Amino acid sequence: MSEKRIFISYRRDDVPGYVARLEDDLEKEFGEHTVFRDVEDIAGGTEWKEAIDSNLKSSTVLVLVIGQHWSRIWKERQDDPVNHVALELQRAHELGVPIIPITMNGGTLDPGLDLGDVAWLRGKQMYDISDRQGRWQHDLRGLVALLERMPGLNRRGPLPPEPIKSKAWPWFILAGLVMGVIVFGLMSGRNASQDAGDQDHRADDSEPVNEILVSEDKQVAGGTAAQADREYSSPPIAGKWVSVNDGTLYVVESIDSQRFYISSPGYGNGEGEFIPGMPRKFRITMEGVGYGEYSLSNTNDKVMGWFVESDSGDKVYETLTRLK
Repeated sequence: MSEKRIFISYRRDDVPGYVARLEDDLEKEFGEHTVFRDVEDIAGGTEWKEAIDSNLKSSTVLVLVIGQHWSRIWKERQDDPVNHVALELQRAHELGVPIIPITMNGGTLDPGLDLGDVAWLRGKQMYDISDRQGRWQHDLRGLVALLERMPGLNRRGPLPPEPIKSKAWPWFILAGLVMGVIVFGLMSGRNASQDAGDQDHRADDSEPVNEILVSEDKQVAGGTAAQADREYSSPPIAGKWVSVNDGTLYVVESIDSQRFYISSPGYGNGEGEFIPGMPRKFRITMEGVGYGEYSLSNTNDKVMGWFVESDSGDKVYETLTRLK
């Protein structure tokens, strides 16, 4: 394992999804294991103060992530004896580790916020990074340019694309082709059977298509579950997804043609399964977090749905987009 060079300081309740995404992108630029992030890198049972101190001593720079909730959380935990961020900032300052504060998606330091022993933070130049209006890659390049100037931090360039782990993708492609052939055959047969008196109706594309769909639904309803599974194959879901709502990152890996694993750094793990007879709709369960139901877009790059949190019972509607 290579020595860590970039120390990310952040509030877990502030922007966990975006921090995971930032860590992933920075490691693509500077190499694997070059980023330290406490939720991933402090082993269970480790003295956290010692772990923070040790990693700061081997770090070239500390990147402080300030999201939209950072100031509120600082106020709530100002007198908390276990204040990781305050300790990280104080120790980095003592060790002479350069600090780059970045504001995430418009996050700011409240003007009246009492920063106590780290009041010098206000004198630091803030760098803004956001995924709004497609800015993420542009802002990331700017941050990488800043980090490149740090002594001992060498950019290695982005890593090659990760190989597709799931073997289910070819089956999805094949299923799509088969469905296309079936629909084309049904449409051709229906058009051939209509008489000349229905020519005006044939000119209206919506009516024949609707009749075909109804016909297919009746066949599935009257057939066996195995027949329904053959007609409705789930689309490709494996990959990395990010929530538009809060930036949480999700990594999805296929188990088989219907089920898949879900993992989210700093959030939790779970499983999902496509709903039989509804090829683009699926349900998920996140362990100890909650459950939800979503639909995948026809372009396979967007997911929309709802999620119910176990603790509060709140139902949240959200949208996720696929990371390329």
